[in-house]
Amino acid sequence: MVIFLTTFSCGIVSIEEKAPGITFSESFPPDLTSFNTILTNGSNRTWNVTGFSFGESTNFQNCRLDDSLILKNDGTYDYNGGNELCGAEDNSQFKTGIWEADFDSRTIYFDKGTGNEIEIFIESCQESKVVFSSKYFGMKVLGQFES
Repeated sequence: MVIFLTTFSCGIVSIEEKAPGITFSESFPPDLTSFNTILTNGSNRTWNVTGFSFGESTNFQNCRLDDSLILKNDGTYDYNGGNELCGAEDNSQFKTGIWEADFDSRTIYFDKGTGNEIEIFIESCQESKVVFSSKYFGMKVLGQFES
């Protein structure tokens, strides 16, 4: 997450902006408890990247589709950038930190209050699939994760 969803602003992605290979409805859990249960499975849950787009490009698919994220119920995460890193902020294979969710704004913060803080918007959150969005240097970023 921290590695690929560096963000300067976020918001709901319109239908015409959705990226090829990333499908989602705007499904979202009805309450914070359900939301946290989906994200962490009550203790921790591994999410694997199954789709990624940056701007209008899907050229980053290869270096993203080997990434995984473990969200833990204690508010920490482990990110594995896989064997193929994408460069820039994606400069180390393993990263760990803290995460917290703001249910009302459908936002997750990674490493809040640090120089590495990342804010992402949750487009869709279903039992086994989550789609996040962000902007990086003004370009749309979408990430699809499945558990």
